Amino acid sequence: MAEPESAGLLDADASRDVKLKSFSPDELLMCDVCLRANPPTRAACIYCGAALTSGAALTSDATIVSKETEVEPQPAAVSTGCYFVVSPKALSVVNENVLDQLAKTIQLKNTDLKTALTSHSPLLVARTHEKASKAVSDLREIGIDGLLITDEDLQLSAGNKTIHALELTDEGLMGLPVSSAARLPARWDELVLVVIGRLQTHRSEVEERRRRGGLKPIARREVADDESVLDLYVRSSPAGWRISASNFDFSCLGDRKTLTAFDNFKALINLLRERSAIEIDESYIRMRPLLVDVWALQKQTRKGAWRRRGAGKYDMSTVTTTDNETQFNNYSRLLWFLKTKSLSVV
Repeated sequence: MAEPESAGLLDADASRDVKLKSFSPDELLMCDVCLRANPPTRAACIYCGAALTSGAALTSDATIVSKETEVEPQPAAVSTGCYFVVSPKALSVVNENVLDQLAKTIQLKNTDLKTALTSHSPLLVARTHEKASKAVSDLREIGIDGLLITDEDLQLSAGNKTIHALELTDEGLMGLPVSSAARLPARWDELVLVVIGRLQTHRSEVEERRRRGGLKPIARREVADDESVLDLYVRSSPAGWRISASNFDFSCLGDRKTLTAFDNFKALINLLRERSAIEIDESYIRMRPLLVDVWALQKQTRKGAWRRRGAGKYDMSTVTTTDNETQFNNYSRLLWFLKTKSLSVV
């Protein structure tokens, strides 16, 4: 039976009114299996039939952005707790048998203990308050005095002010901070301690390509940075002055200034030694292996966004950064605390 002519006309009119809906690139959903873009109205992929999720969208510049790909770096954790410290003076007067007992008591290798002895540095062990008190009691039984020190004693919150230049006079010096226009004056006889160290940063970037079977590493890049720094402590202030070799104006050296930051850094230390009775401590590099169990290196991992590198190719990079800045900061504050304590006894 033939259909009425009016029905065909109705169908033709209806087809003219139907329009395909278009979506902008940022509305499209990426399939986790075949990595193809799909309309946001679909629950399953047009191409492979896999279920679609709304966790990722394709941006207008063909970059895949996932809600969970970016991991915010956490601020460097400031250590909390109680520390048991044996001063270099206490270590230097004990015999070999007592040192063996000391190593057993604080569970330290004899080689590490000898490192502390040759470095004339304090021996530091992190403990809970209860265990630290017991360690002090045990060591006193074998004739070694120790100190209980907390983060509050180290005044970690005081931090260090970054100094970009110094002005020298016959009476003293003036520190010029990076973060403010205020000048920090100090007399030569107020300088009590310089702690020398190195800030080392290791950055590892792994680039991976997403395949149907998972992620495949396609490139790896590693960059290391090593910078000489010193913390200068003044008797009248709890905050140190941080000087970085790569970010400091060495014009204060005058005729001693050379072409390299390395030589200028050494010249600055010698100048401070000549002008004042300041103590120069260079033990940090030798003591680093002993500090890892107390103040671990800081490690941060950040994942970037998915990026389209071609037809059906999507890459993502994972960047891991490891540095020792917090460790050096804490060790520097420890030496400052011990120095102020010895000055208060004199």
